Amino acid sequence: MIVKCPHCYTRVIPLENNFCPSCRKDMSDTTGADTSKTLLVIYEGTKLPHQCFACGNSTERFVRMKEGKDAQGDLLKTISYILALVTFRVFYIAAMENNNEKSASITIKIPQCESCAKINGAPKPSHIDFATQGMTFIVDKSFYEQARSMR
Repeated sequence: MIVKCPHCYTRVIPLENNFCPSCRKDMSDTTGADTSKTLLVIYEGTKLPHQCFACGNSTERFVRMKEGKDAQGDLLKTISYILALVTFRVFYIAAMENNNEKSASITIKIPQCESCAKINGAPKPSHIDFATQGMTFIVDKSFYEQARSMR
């Protein structure tokens, strides 16, 4: 059975001992878990309510976030491209994939009140998916409900 972990908010199938496979915490022990939060994927161009994603309070302040894939390769990536030079076809495919990685970026505007900005700093996504152009955030449940109703 798929359930939401009260600690990391990820939907998981618990391990036999009822531990979350994602965060490794006991899902039956909610000590320290913030039940007022949940996960929300925000895509480029998504309309969001004028409500702080972190606390749920009304706000007119939106923070622009831009995330891009790292265009720097590591040693294994470099070696794989050298090996790809063996044939033109393989080299061409690898070069096209590398160009796609360099240009991949996501830009969203997320509402955050001044108070939460001072306390928590800039919003930080818990996950970025360049394939779907979405960023996953831990958000206040009231913000989640308002954002879902705007779709």
